Amino acid sequence: MKPVLIRGICALVVLLSAGYWSAGTVAAHLLPLMQFSIHLLLPDFDVVHLGVEQPAGEAFVVLTVENVRPLFVGRFMPAGNLFDSSTLAAHVMLPAIVCFTLLVTWPVKTASILMARLLCGLAVLILEIPLDVPVVLSGAIVDFLTAANPYASGAPPAVVLAMNVLNGGGRLLLGVVAAASAVVLVHGDSSPVAKDSSNLHESFKKTRHSPDRSRPSQG
Repeated sequence: MKPVLIRGICALVVLLSAGYWSAGTVAAHLLPLMQFSIHLLLPDFDVVHLGVEQPAGEAFVVLTVENVRPLFVGRFMPAGNLFDSSTLAAHVMLPAIVCFTLLVTWPVKTASILMARLLCGLAVLILEIPLDVPVVLSGAIVDFLTAANPYASGAPPAVVLAMNVLNGGGRLLLGVVAAASAVVLVHGDSSPVAKDSSNLHESFKKTRHSPDRSRPSQG
């Protein structure tokens, strides 16, 4: 078995274990950023509660919102109604597990390049947080209200479509994007792509500076 594959499997096992045990703690630290994103996604609602709960051994991110103005859902609904949604706290960790597994597996020449890529990947993951759990929590509430409206027609709202994409595997894509961004932003000369590009460039330089043997001799 190739060393790169062994390294990737070991990294995945370690990250899955760490993600399972630390998901609730990590999600709790990210709540302020999630709440900011939810305010933008649900402008007609106030966040009454956003927290991490562990009712049966597994941590969940739980959201309760209250509509601050009347809503029309087949009938007029006055302000002051409460709506709940929740998602597994482990979902917070999935993009990070994918990102860090890819970065550890990708060949690098020095440990400093790997560390720089891991830090860069972490920064991209933090920027992606508003695109993940807040979208799922907000999308569930909008989806409920849309389904309750018999007059709703056409395509679902954008936040519902985004929620469906994330639940259908979009979180994996967030991890891939974070890893790819880190590799692009932190250059290393040990990747196969970099080596091929370097070899091609050297070949081109040699061809340019070599004498032209096909030129006819002067009589």
